[in-house]
Amino acid sequence: MLGMGHSWQLALGAVFWAGLLFLVISLTPLREWIVNSIPKSLKLGIGAGIGLFLAFIGLKNAGFVVDNPATLVGLGDLTSLPAQIRHIIGLGLDKAIAT
Repeated sequence: MLGMGHSWQLALGAVFWAGLLFLVISLTPLREWIVNSIPKSLKLGIGAGIGLFLAFIGLKNAGFVVDNPATLVGLGDLTSLPAQIRHIIGLGLDKAIAT
């Protein structure tokens, strides 16, 4: 908002009104109508797309995926120490969460 020349107070006001609108939609049958109007295959596709996007962000932060000028995405150096440490920590956190 500051980059667009607006104050932080205006941003908070917009968040307030958006929250109020969301509350009204949630308390009326309008929410159920909107949810039921979306096909099941599209709902599943949106969920899968969000999951793949989050996985891509995690792989990029771990160093497994890097920028490549020719293909936009390339395979990082998997033998580097930081990538291996992030991999081990990620597996440890995954096992800790699963138990």
